[in-house]
Amino acid sequence: MAACSDGDAPAPQPSEFEPPPAGQNAPPKRVPSAEGGGADPSDGGGTGAHVESGDRDESDEPPTATTITGVWPDQSWQIEELEGDACADRAPQISRWVLGKNYFSCGATEDLLIACKQVQGDEALCVRDPLEKTAVRIRSPAIDGFTAPAPEDPLPLMVVLAEGSICTPVPRDSIEHHAGRQSWLYCGENSALLLDITTANSYFDPSGEVWTADLGVGGAAPTVVEVREIIYAGTPEDVEAQGFRAG
Repeated sequence: MAACSDGDAPAPQPSEFEPPPAGQNAPPKRVPSAEGGGADPSDGGGTGAHVESGDRDESDEPPTATTITGVWPDQSWQIEELEGDACADRAPQISRWVLGKNYFSCGATEDLLIACKQVQGDEALCVRDPLEKTAVRIRSPAIDGFTAPAPEDPLPLMVVLAEGSICTPVPRDSIEHHAGRQSWLYCGENSALLLDITTANSYFDPSGEVWTADLGVGGAAPTVVEVREIIYAGTPEDVEAQGFRAG
């Protein structure tokens, strides 16, 4: 489905951010392929989109429209079990990284519980890294009965540029960007998508079928790049209910 709404939010403060595993100075990664797969019902979802690691064929055609996609763990993901009360350090609160209702983040920052959804009772499944296809199953009394609306301005777990590079969130903005601009989406060493210069609320220009963004390298003036795909967390059912593509 072609992207049809601005998928970003005001820049998060570092204290509010639960970073995924991607390091802010990691080398650029190449685009994965997103595809659906069968689900293990015990993982708390139906047929789920997942991200296959590896490079996309260099002969891929340029995008004709930016797509918004949701991913959720299925049987092809590596799912770990987290012992104890996972939300003891921080109670569940609405997750900003999802498309859909009743998702939360909780717990210690180092546990990377940034996009979780209840499976049953006090049990939940959480996305950790969609590129590496890692997830974690957690338990906490605080999970049972948790509800939340869908976030109004969800934040991408990954942004895939037209030429294949992947941009992922970081906990803090450590690069000095051109004209004092900001970013919490890094695309490799010293490279980042920049929030708009006027409001610092959006990374994307959605005026065309293919959305664009400003890519900055260090403090140099940014270049305009096309966006192939914007990826959030969410079960296929929830993503489709929001009007977007599940894989």
